[in-house]
Amino acid sequence: MCQFVRSHAGTGMTSDLKTYPTMNRFILYAGLLAAAVTATGCRQAPTGNTDGDGTISPSFVQQYYDLSAIAVRQYFDYPYIQIMPETYETCSYSVPPSVRFKALSEKYGDTAYNRPLAPFSHTVYCNEFSGIDIFSDRDFDAAHPAGASLSDIVRIVGASPYRYIRNGYTAPFDWRELPEDYRIENGISYLEGYLPVNGTLCELDAEEMYMLDPFELYLKFTILPEIKKHTITVVLREQETEITGSTEIIFP
Repeated sequence: MCQFVRSHAGTGMTSDLKTYPTMNRFILYAGLLAAAVTATGCRQAPTGNTDGDGTISPSFVQQYYDLSAIAVRQYFDYPYIQIMPETYETCSYSVPPSVRFKALSEKYGDTAYNRPLAPFSHTVYCNEFSGIDIFSDRDFDAAHPAGASLSDIVRIVGASPYRYIRNGYTAPFDWRELPEDYRIENGISYLEGYLPVNGTLCELDAEEMYMLDPFELYLKFTILPEIKKHTITVVLREQETEITGSTEIIFP
């Protein structure tokens, strides 16, 4: 079943998503499940076979977000930008699956997982981004005047289950061995089956951005500017569409 959501609409479910996307992933899932069961006209939880730990699902991904607007903010005091879903349409696993959910699962080859999963436990973007760009309203350094692309000095810090799914649900990444960009005190938390998406923005190809985790998506500056206060604009490109968001950041 598919549903349109604005995260600033004021409901408890979407407020949690907007305010606590990093540390409260499982609280969010619980809220989504409760809303699914109690809200009139909302999505329904899967009711297929279970083994006591969750529904036996043919799909690893339980929910797709089709993003149309983002919110961005500085992540604590770090030189990181967090990208959060603000306006989006959801498409969730159900029994039987919706036509759209089935089409997305088949598109990404996610049809043979057949293991127990809690409803809404694995969420990804179904947007196929062609690139991510980032700009500042002030001079960043001699090579990056105001308005110039900073994509050569900013790295994506995210995760996706795309390679795990394409590899037949094998060889999950061991998140106890964090790549350097993920090692920050307040923690970035990923689920088993998600693999790192990590590299300089200007070097990313489209396939690396398939099925990004909406709740843990960051951009890290590799160079710090002399001017500490900037307004940063992030641009996600998808074919002819641009999804933009801006925020003020104070660099260390």
